[in-house]
Amino acid sequence: MSETIRTQDRAARTRVAAGRSFAALPALRVVATFVGAAILLLAVFQTWIHTMNGDSLAFAAYWKIDPGSAGFWRAAAVVPLGCAILAILGLTTLGGWITRLAGAVAIVAFMLVLVQLARTDATVPDDIGAGLWLMLAGGVILLIGSVSVPAMPPAAKTA
Repeated sequence: MSETIRTQDRAARTRVAAGRSFAALPALRVVATFVGAAILLLAVFQTWIHTMNGDSLAFAAYWKIDPGSAGFWRAAAVVPLGCAILAILGLTTLGGWITRLAGAVAIVAFMLVLVQLARTDATVPDDIGAGLWLMLAGGVILLIGSVSVPAMPPAAKTA
């Protein structure tokens, strides 16, 4: 009888210790989401390609070699802006999948512009502006922050 009580007590202490080690993860998720969203917002107004800012580069930059320029709501910068808003809204879910989606979309958008730069025979690392690098960094931070959601510990068996 006393051995059963000691075993159950030891299991309860182990669950409590495991719960304490994950106590900082929700705070890390919130901080990483806000930092990633802020970086994405900063990327909107930075230089993306050569001397073109993200808020003046046409949305077609994701699939055309020479996209031209456009107004703000038709600009390529709408994607990181939408990703930042989506990431903040993703804090309302417990699983963090919406924030992961926003981070993945930002990384894919970076890769699409990178492919278009490679198609123009541009010197790829030199022609990428700070805005695109910030979009990549914001997407990666969002992915890291959304993965830090702890799994629920298994429930104790009661006999």
